[in-house]
Amino acid sequence: DMKGRDGRLARGLLAAGLLALALSNVPATGPGERTLRVAAAQGNIRLEDKWERSYRDENLRIFAELTARAADEGAQLVVWPETAVPVNLLYNRKIEERLRGIARETGTYILTGFKALTPTATGYSYNNALGLLSPSGALEGIYRKVHLLPFGEYIPFARWLVPGLKIDLGQADFTPGRGERVFEGDRFRVAGFICY
Repeated sequence: DMKGRDGRLARGLLAAGLLALALSNVPATGPGERTLRVAAAQGNIRLEDKWERSYRDENLRIFAELTARAADEGAQLVVWPETAVPVNLLYNRKIEERLRGIARETGTYILTGFKALTPTATGYSYNNALGLLSPSGALEGIYRKVHLLPFGEYIPFARWLVPGLKIDLGQADFTPGRGERVFEGDRFRVAGFICY
């Protein structure tokens, strides 16, 4: 019977057995090969709080704590979520320096999402972006999301609906990036995928 409590237990045991079988077929690291310990940090921060200016320091404190804990457990790369840093990172020196400091203090690479502000010929464009910081605190590169989420990050057909009308639904004014990006660490290569 796959219903009720016994059914959930049976399905859980079946899933665990399949996972164990799959992992048993993964080859162990051989001589001369190196492994990379990766951790994912999830701050459990409410969306309403995340975008509040007054919550920025607390937001970074939470991710700094999670990153330090992961580093203490051996993580070399810590992955933060999409827009974990909810500011125009390259134009906010205080937040940028704090983020660089977290990477230096923990001695880890940090792959984090943030809101990027990019200069254009007519002003600025906003991008949903991803950056890799090295353990030295250097920003190794930026990926600007290519495939934007309709209505959440842009308004489809907005320029044809009412020419000249700016429709603002909060974050629905992002500009797509120009292409994919592969980041290079000293022992790894990684590419980001920002959800759509």
